[in-house]
Amino acid sequence: MPYFKGTVPGCGLLVGVQLLNHSRELDTLAQSIGVRPISFYISDDDFYDKRPPTWHPPAEAFATFDGLFREFPTHPSVQAALDDIEHIRDRLVLAQASDIPFCLLLRDVHTTNGMEWEQRQGRF
Repeated sequence: MPYFKGTVPGCGLLVGVQLLNHSRELDTLAQSIGVRPISFYISDDDFYDKRPPTWHPPAEAFATFDGLFREFPTHPSVQAALDDIEHIRDRLVLAQASDIPFCLLLRDVHTTNGMEWEQRQGRF
């Protein structure tokens, strides 16, 4: 799921499941057009792993998500993950405007609590 070092409107905890399900194929497609694979942006989770996230410039990540969207609009893996790709791509546009770094976290929990938010370095 997308994770930002600051507040980016419209983010949420339910984004990224299809992205993860098709990540191997999406990584291959991204590399074929000369952009970083999606897996490059996966980071440690500051709350659960107790290690700081590896933040990335939003423009760099935008190139990956926009490239997949533009170059492979009919590819089955892109189609399956299209909602996630578009959502993240659109949030990266907003993050670029405020220079808010980005990473992806692997999470199987879709709930949070106040204690977690107080300890996190970023926002979903």
